[in-house]
Amino acid sequence: MSNYKISDLPHTLKHLTMAEMITASPLTPFGKADRKSRKHLLATIAELSQEEQMLIFSAASAKGKVSVKANPDLNVLSMEEIIAVSPEEKIDRQDKRSRERLLSAVANLSEKEQEVVHVAAGKKRSCESGDSPASKRRRLGGEVDECETHAESVSDTNNTLATEHEEMGVDEDFLKAPRDGVAEKCISNFIDRTSNEALARQTCMSCARTVWRRETTECKVTEIPNPEQLCPYDVHHAYALTRGMLLHNRALRNDTEGQKGSLCHDCLRDLKSCKRPKFSLSNGMWVGEVPFELSALTLPEKILIARYYPAAYVVKLFPKVKGARHWNPAGLNSGVRGNVSTYRLNITDIVDMVDSNILPPPAHMLAAVIAVTIIGPKGFPEKTMPGFLRVRRSRVREALVWLKANNPLYANINISEEILAQFPKNDIPEEILATTKYSDDIMQLERERAGYVVEDDDDDDEEVLKGI
Repeated sequence: MSNYKISDLPHTLKHLTMAEMITASPLTPFGKADRKSRKHLLATIAELSQEEQMLIFSAASAKGKVSVKANPDLNVLSMEEIIAVSPEEKIDRQDKRSRERLLSAVANLSEKEQEVVHVAAGKKRSCESGDSPASKRRRLGGEVDECETHAESVSDTNNTLATEHEEMGVDEDFLKAPRDGVAEKCISNFIDRTSNEALARQTCMSCARTVWRRETTECKVTEIPNPEQLCPYDVHHAYALTRGMLLHNRALRNDTEGQKGSLCHDCLRDLKSCKRPKFSLSNGMWVGEVPFELSALTLPEKILIARYYPAAYVVKLFPKVKGARHWNPAGLNSGVRGNVSTYRLNITDIVDMVDSNILPPPAHMLAAVIAVTIIGPKGFPEKTMPGFLRVRRSRVREALVWLKANNPLYANINISEEILAQFPKNDIPEEILATTKYSDDIMQLERERAGYVVEDDDDDDEEVLKGI
């Protein structure tokens, strides 16, 4: 017979299925009752010879779940008790997730450290074999307060669950009542990780990426390691170099000690290794500031300065107030919201409509690229369409002049004043108004809205255009 008792087997073989236990010992005559109940099967295994038991234990070891050298002397201790008497620095988080990992970690402790664990197991075993803790306290004249009673109740519940889980082959921590302080610790950790400090963002002066502040390191510009790795390969007249380095100037700030900034951990790690950071501006990632002539353009204006037309834009407009049956004339612009969908455009269908060297394209190009659908009550005045659909002739001319002077792709274009005259000075083009479609199917709009996230009342497009 083996030294293993039936009370030891649930811990030793808990990760083997019944079929795996039976298969591991092909010469053992297991009965029908053994094959139907895990408890009967473990009882039969406890009666096997040591050689037959070792076949099953070896299968468990080969599966990588348990160790053949599992120590039954520690079964009296719970995982929490083993962790409490073990050196904290030698028990990592993974070891605390399962009993097998924990026992394996204990087996790797020094002899003195293992002795402490075994002494604790011996003390608990002697206490359980003698008087109950409650009777000892009464004998000493102590009173069992409400907290201790609750703790005993939780312990009894956990012990009952552990026994049931052993019989079913379930991890012993499953459905256990949480220890005192666990909920408070979880809430505290949640607050710490969602505080303003934890969610603060910072821009890296090397790559201009905005990352979590905790993932950056602040340093002086003069203390950047291996600064030559941030020097650009080529020189551009728009570069604003700092001590020869191409940095994101908006991420720099002046201090009494000089200029300071933050480096993300990716860039800092590469710089310390004397490598050029992959995403640094000096590694060909600099695009410069977008000039005002281009940043102030509306959707139709951007199309009029484009050399290529890869997409078509479908604009859907509807009342901001759900279920509205009429337009409020007091605030038509502020009372409208919508969305823009993009679709791949077959360029061959419009190639004959444009001259690659003359910009802007003819006004009818807008009708081929932009479509507007208004869903809602009738009587929407076209002239009060949102401002992002308007065209300003002067802005289109200024953008083309800037591109011709600064972008090699536009160096050979001819700016046609005749075509520019086809566009309004500051209004919605007739080509867009003529192709606008209307629908009063409010119910269909409500069905579409039902699947969307909560809508924001801010009209960002209007706010941007107010400053133009």
